[in-house]
Amino acid sequence: MDIKNVGDKLTQINNGDIRRLDAKHDQKRAQAGNKVAGIRSDEVSISSEALQALEVQRYTRLAKQLPSVREDVLDTVQNRISNGFYDNPEVVSKTALKMFE
Repeated sequence: MDIKNVGDKLTQINNGDIRRLDAKHDQKRAQAGNKVAGIRSDEVSISSEALQALEVQRYTRLAKQLPSVREDVLDTVQNRISNGFYDNPEVVSKTALKMFE
């Protein structure tokens, strides 16, 4: 296989042409930033409102996992009632005051 006139075409390219090609290539790289030629990168931006909604959702999920009644506190109160703890006027007074705090 014989390719003709290749040498002639190569000699027609001068240094000015090469510098123009280099400048054009540098310009394309600058436009692309640090991206590799031919590879596109994606970017995700999450708004502060979306982050806040995510936090509310997370706390809601955690709250739903908690028992609706604290069994330990309920057991303590029931034991105190059955043992007459709240029959003492001083305890009744303190308990009433705490209810209004």
